[in-house]
Amino acid sequence: MKFLVITLFVYVAAASAASLKPYTAFNSGAKAYAEVNIPARKVVAAPVVQASSYSKSSNAGNDVEATIISSQSEVNPDGYNYQYETSNGISASSSGSVKNVENVDALVVQGSYQYNSPDGPVEVSYVADENGFQPQGAHLPVAPPVPEAILRAIEYIQAHPPKEEVVKKF
Repeated sequence: MKFLVITLFVYVAAASAASLKPYTAFNSGAKAYAEVNIPARKVVAAPVVQASSYSKSSNAGNDVEATIISSQSEVNPDGYNYQYETSNGISASSSGSVKNVENVDALVVQGSYQYNSPDGPVEVSYVADENGFQPQGAHLPVAPPVPEAILRAIEYIQAHPPKEEVVKKF
């Protein structure tokens, strides 16, 4: 029985090895991918919609058939601008410029984007600078106001800073 299992294993291994194509090293100058047979795929281009024939109600929310209605971009050494709009209600615009912050050149960005969600349109405007990313939108949560007692405590601490204690080292 062992002989039969070993013979069968050797036969399968030999058959598998015979069906494999030889490996061609990349540094030999030959292309290793030349022997791989990849079937051709059909590429379908999205239809182009003229801006004058666009109707917000006809294609709004249809992501499969969405097309770009307008797109503009400009990139300069000291900043950039871009804007785009799609036929399904998505649009975005952004601009950035270089700003010197504490002797370091940093990119300061401001922009906005909007899209349609099942709950209604979503609009976000933002600024990204040395203070971080700061989005604003009606759908974003807002922190509750600070309670009066906490405000009084903060004022008291600022008016009466703790005294430094001298720590003796042994």
